[in-house]
Amino acid sequence: MERFEPNMLNGYITYSYEDVSLNNRQYRIQYFQEEHQDEYLICEYQNTEVSGSCELYCSGVLVQSWEEVHGRKQGLVRKYEQGVLKYVINWKDVFGYGEFRCFENTPQGLRLIIVNRDNGVVVYRGEYDSEESMKRVGSGFSYDRETGDLRSYGIYRNDSLFQIIHSFTNDGKMITFQTEDGISNVEIQDRYPIYSGGCCYCEEDGIYVRDGVGYVLDKSSGIATSEEVWNRGIQGSRRKLYNGLYKKEGESVSLRQVLSKQMKRQLTVKQHSDLSSLSSFVTQLVVDENCCNEEDIMTLELSGLAKLQSLVIKSYNFANTYRFTVFGCNELSRVEIGDCCFCHWKGPKELCSRDAALSISNCKNVSSISVGCHSFVDYIHCSLVSRGRPRTVVFSTPSF
Repeated sequence: MERFEPNMLNGYITYSYEDVSLNNRQYRIQYFQEEHQDEYLICEYQNTEVSGSCELYCSGVLVQSWEEVHGRKQGLVRKYEQGVLKYVINWKDVFGYGEFRCFENTPQGLRLIIVNRDNGVVVYRGEYDSEESMKRVGSGFSYDRETGDLRSYGIYRNDSLFQIIHSFTNDGKMITFQTEDGISNVEIQDRYPIYSGGCCYCEEDGIYVRDGVGYVLDKSSGIATSEEVWNRGIQGSRRKLYNGLYKKEGESVSLRQVLSKQMKRQLTVKQHSDLSSLSSFVTQLVVDENCCNEEDIMTLELSGLAKLQSLVIKSYNFANTYRFTVFGCNELSRVEIGDCCFCHWKGPKELCSRDAALSISNCKNVSSISVGCHSFVDYIHCSLVSRGRPRTVVFSTPSF
């Protein structure tokens, strides 16, 4: 991990120094001897102690800079190679435990890198939220903690991997997955590959692109539909495949395709028929905005979904539904309902109550319930019964 850690000047033997006054500021130029005779340190001084900027030079080339207050190192230290900024490190991380975090200067700007302190291997390189918290947020690469081999590229939220865009095999192949906004695919059952093949790193954009021979995959079956040749992200020749065969030999269906609906853990509902046979594997259920408003959709019951953890119903849904029941979903922890759901409300002059009811019961792990404006505004019954007690219940005004 030596290339990341700042130079602590251990083993430096001081030689002579010069004190310089300029524009009401005091500076000291400290020279060294023996193997460090080509180096010198310039520091700002106040009242005979280092307080301000410090810069270390080798043969006149800036090597490292940092700040000190009353002789104590504080804030960030910057390491340079051949005068080019390489790493930005927080002093407090140098003396910490666990993972070592710092920033790397790249053509795309500063990027967070996380290092396995035990062996110096980089385990993450990518975007972050702020210099203070140094959390993984945005796109980034992950690497094997022991070997440093590239493993995946994806989207991070609150310092955790949320979505995998590419994974990388030991023989240098790249697998690309279909992604959907707001839906995680970290679980292996939720990954739908659309490409497998060669790749190369694009320095200009800081990402991997298709390169060489690769195969376009049917996301449902996982079987190749075409063989393609790429040159640094630009498609060249293409050959059609038939269920993975170069010559058509009849039809077949993979077991993954047969069980695709049952294996799906995250489901986005875009029409009412999507709710007709929910898989018991579903952990996250999202109803897209402005759907399921047909007049014959009068009831909605979600029961016995043993794996369901999150239920999100976006705005303007279920306008004609007068019974909404959630029952026996023991892993359900979050219920979020957007604006103007489960209501006929068109404006204050047209509001009238109807014999409609919301019921959430026997869902012992529910910790958060939020309801948007005007949702359930013409309902007259609301029942929340559970052995657990939600920590957060928010009903926006007006509702109920």
